[in-house]
Amino acid sequence: AAIFRLVESQAVAGNFPVKLSETGCFQDLATMKPSPGVVPYSVNAPLWADGAHQQRYIVLPAGAMAPGSSPPIALPAGSTDDPAGDYASWELPIGTLVIDHLALGSAAIGAVGSVPVETRMMRRDANAWRFFTWVWQKDGKDASFVPGAVSTEFVVPKAGGGTVLQPWAVPGGAQCKSCHSGGPGGTRLLGMQTAQLNRDSDFDGKTFNQLDVLRAAKWLPADFGKPGGHAALPDQHDLVAPAAAALDGEARAWLHVQCASCHAPGASANTDFDLRASTPLAKTKTCNIAASVDFGVAAMKLVTPGEPAASALVKRVALPATDSLFMPQVGVTTAHAAGVALVEAWVSSLKGCN
Repeated sequence: AAIFRLVESQAVAGNFPVKLSETGCFQDLATMKPSPGVVPYSVNAPLWADGAHQQRYIVLPAGAMAPGSSPPIALPAGSTDDPAGDYASWELPIGTLVIDHLALGSAAIGAVGSVPVETRMMRRDANAWRFFTWVWQKDGKDASFVPGAVSTEFVVPKAGGGTVLQPWAVPGGAQCKSCHSGGPGGTRLLGMQTAQLNRDSDFDGKTFNQLDVLRAAKWLPADFGKPGGHAALPDQHDLVAPAAAALDGEARAWLHVQCASCHAPGASANTDFDLRASTPLAKTKTCNIAASVDFGVAAMKLVTPGEPAASALVKRVALPATDSLFMPQVGVTTAHAAGVALVEAWVSSLKGCN
């Protein structure tokens, strides 16, 4: 089936694909096998989503790969702190569809024990990116479009046996836009960045770096260069306490993914600090900078080197998700324990702001 052209309005009208099965994006919803033209990809450091497994896909618009045409992906300009633009969002052509499928449980997506919960899509139209979400039925057979934010819950098998009833928060279009604003074309793409995609992946049983594959497929300019010449975020799919030498890179990567979508120049947060991994700590406007909320600590800073208890950055990511000061504010119902421990260890290790 042809991939449905999603309409600009979030309202369900006409023959809009109310069911995920009607979009034409997948040949088999049980395994999430994509249709031809729907290309899977993976990232180094995934966004925390209450422990959900995630599978991502991209669909280029018809004509994007026409003979003689330029590569469809426009790479961002570099900067002083990010010369190759490796930590900035790629610009994708009008008509591009980006998909993020989420499933709970310890099993891999499509395997027995995996519980599909949500499938999100972003489509670039002429003037803006549009956001669409399908929430899965409890029987896992299909998903239904929801026009706004909703809260629900799913029965999820536990690794040691039994089940748990897990809450699930579905962001609405306005919330999606709040995290995906301020990049090329007006939207920040959290996964479509060189440092995120610079990783090996399986292609029909063979392992290749994704950047090599995209360059060979002429999605990227021919002079893009080899992956070794570009930055790569650390793999954080199974986040564990890193060795001391890797602590700074791991913590900055986690903050880049979980926080910098809102806390970066041009992004949606009404703050001026910058948590992108490419920004040196001294330039982030967090280190030894007074926090707006002191949590009862007189000398509270956003980041106080060596003192996580006096660092609002640590405090806010460690709060219960129901607290109004908890960060990030969208799409989660529980803090990321491993991420909190990582940031706390990193702040403890800091000797200063340089």
